[in-house]
Amino acid sequence: MEQSDKGSLAALLQQLLRNRELSRVISFLFAGGVSAAVTITVTKLFFDVVLRNVGAPLHFLLAAVVGTEIGILVNFAINDRLAFRDLSGHKRRLPIRLFRFHVTCATGQSLILLISWMLHDAMGLGTVVAQSMPIVLVTGINFALHRFWTYRGVHTRQHTQ
Repeated sequence: MEQSDKGSLAALLQQLLRNRELSRVISFLFAGGVSAAVTITVTKLFFDVVLRNVGAPLHFLLAAVVGTEIGILVNFAINDRLAFRDLSGHKRRLPIRLFRFHVTCATGQSLILLISWMLHDAMGLGTVVAQSMPIVLVTGINFALHRFWTYRGVHTRQHTQ
């Protein structure tokens, strides 16, 4: 690659990174990666350290719920601070933003479970593929839901007299 091509590529990369929507998507994907790592780590630690010897039924499920909730909170903290901070919906009070974020996450997780189950049981795909395909699809849906619903502009009602 010639020097001028490298300069053009660097300039293009700089221009792309200045694009707010692309930067938002990159931040969103970063938050998702961190959140996934936190979810897996907390689930494993909670299961191995707290619940392993309890012998309670559904103890892995409980660990997964705790891990998922902590992962969602981490995901919210990163996205709220990096990806969506400049949108007008960020002006909502924190509890409202967090509630809306949870609704979107619950919707996304439900879609992943439903599609994974259909791909695995109805279509006979392997577990990794049956989980991976919906995660990729729902990541895009989650971004759109957060972008256009969770952080949608705050509407004010105008009173007529």
